[in-house]
Amino acid sequence: MREVMRLKARYPTFVRNTTRSLELMLPPHAARVTAACPAQRTVLPLWLEDDHFVTPFCCYGNDVDCTRCGAWVVFHLAARLGSSDDVETLQGG
Repeated sequence: MREVMRLKARYPTFVRNTTRSLELMLPPHAARVTAACPAQRTVLPLWLEDDHFVTPFCCYGNDVDCTRCGAWVVFHLAARLGSSDDVETLQGG
């Protein structure tokens, strides 16, 4: 993450992530962000199964390891909603 942050500083338009969303991917912030995943309450993932839609646990599927999450949408939303220190904000409280 530090290397991506360095590249963001050097090429600000090349790396789409905001500096804050990249910071939130670092420990200890990442675990707190994924524990209160803002995408789970604001994104509606729909998968087509046979002739109907199903809603998986995550937009990356049902068999995911949230401790390894690096999804752009999760950390982008967390950065827009507030800091990882404000877990209540991340949980929508």
